[in-house]
Amino acid sequence: MRPNQRLAFTLVELLTVIAVISVLIGLLLPAVQQARIAAARIQSLNNIKQVSLSIHIYSDSNNSLPNYLKPMQISSLNQDVLFEILPYLEQENLYRHGLDPDNYDKFTEFLASNVKQYIDPLDHSTSDLRPLKISYGLNLQIFGAKKSSLGGRLWRDHRVTPHIMSPSPFLGLSAIQSISHILDGASNTIMMTQRFSRCRSFYSSYWYNARRDPRQSQYAPDLLPQIGIQQDDCIWGAAQTTQPSILVGLCDGSARSITRAGVEAAWFAASTPNGGEVISSDW
Repeated sequence: MRPNQRLAFTLVELLTVIAVISVLIGLLLPAVQQARIAAARIQSLNNIKQVSLSIHIYSDSNNSLPNYLKPMQISSLNQDVLFEILPYLEQENLYRHGLDPDNYDKFTEFLASNVKQYIDPLDHSTSDLRPLKISYGLNLQIFGAKKSSLGGRLWRDHRVTPHIMSPSPFLGLSAIQSISHILDGASNTIMMTQRFSRCRSFYSSYWYNARRDPRQSQYAPDLLPQIGIQQDDCIWGAAQTTQPSILVGLCDGSARSITRAGVEAAWFAASTPNGGEVISSDW
């Protein structure tokens, strides 16, 4: 070798290295994406479990479930279930701010807030800047109205005019008084589930003061959930997920995923707290 000769890659060698790196990146990216989705599902499942447990603890502490649209003492506003459980989610300050609408600064801060347990990391419709948004829906059969009301059929009656919802059946009392009144079994009854915070481009869900339309914070138990769909394909009121299985929280405080087959076999039965249906153990 001559002393002044320089070592260097040829163009072919450089292109070969670039090609190999590109192939490796192409192989790694799907694995990274799958890892992100798996982590997001774990976080979402944890959110559902925290909310379900908070409602469960509230029920045990007060011998009743949180009321849907409980009138506030000091204003014309109404509280919702998800507002009442804020102290059980370590959101005591936010709860106190929401109790005092006459304190402009604190109440304005409250109205501009979001609660991390109410936002599903798998829900891409939460990427906007809306406050008070929620990616989960409570079971209308449990929280929606008195036992004598129409229950889930209210949704079916109002699909043609989605902006109109008669408030008369919604008298501020939960359909079920407490967890102990669920005769079908708390472990076989859905309390909450995933849903898109924003359906298509004009239906949005909020967790506070949804007195005019319960669909803002609840899901319709008479609709099968939409599994593996995108935001533009969603039906307002139904439970939804982009994933191949949907996450739910049960009335015993646990959380789990349900596949499409499990949904088709048991969704309606699992949404009724006192329907008397028999659900197989593998749903």
